[in-house]
Amino acid sequence: MSTTTLVNDFIHSSQSELNTTGCKLAMVILNSPTLKVDLVKRLWNNAELRFCADGGANRLHDSLPEDERSAMLPHSIIGDLDSIRPAVADYYRSRGVCVRCIEDQNENDLDKTVSGILEVVQEREQAAREWTVVVLGPFGGRMDQELAAIHSSFKWMDTFQRLVLLSDETVAHALSSGTSSLLLRRGVEGPHCGIYALVEPAVVSSKGLVWNMQDTSLAMGVTCSSSNQIDYTCRDDETIDSPRSRNSVHTVTISTDRPIFWTCSLFGE
Repeated sequence: MSTTTLVNDFIHSSQSELNTTGCKLAMVILNSPTLKVDLVKRLWNNAELRFCADGGANRLHDSLPEDERSAMLPHSIIGDLDSIRPAVADYYRSRGVCVRCIEDQNENDLDKTVSGILEVVQEREQAAREWTVVVLGPFGGRMDQELAAIHSSFKWMDTFQRLVLLSDETVAHALSSGTSSLLLRRGVEGPHCGIYALVEPAVVSSKGLVWNMQDTSLAMGVTCSSSNQIDYTCRDDETIDSPRSRNSVHTVTISTDRPIFWTCSLFGE
């Protein structure tokens, strides 16, 4: 079985660097009280498509001064529009932004927005598997919405390359069954991480962690790999300077027979 290589270069690279790797990035801003403008700006400059999920437009609007607000216009605002303020909707409509109401209550606003991204990708006649969707603000608010974001990561993992959940402190996403090779940069990702079998029990093996697993059975309510760490002291690192350098790139390999969920801290030591 082939290995899928995954790298979160959108966190620390410029758009020109992403272009050389063939990465296509779409971003979604959620209506999160923990959303930080620095994180929005970092991803904004790297994303080709920029969407707001309903009240996420309020967060974008309110976090920016007028000169930046008028320059940072999303491609679309999508949801049932029960959260976006009328004045904010009018502001973006008057500047040519599509504000789209989808009242279907069988889908949450994030899934509606990701469906909108898929429509644009298909209109461009591009392969969705070449795109990574990064969701900003999935953690730190209401638990039901956090779980809905995790649900979406699993729902869309076979459509796009990944649906990544990103906050100031955490990057997380579903991993498909098979083997995944995660290229992690010291000083950006880690050291703390976790692996969870959220959908169904899984048998997992890993390399590159402080506490590796070998055919370990994971299941909710039984066993999980929580408070694990990336072992940046390994000597088989692929590094720029040395394995202990803050610029070193380290490989974590995870094999699983069922989809699992990976979490990793950001900007730790």
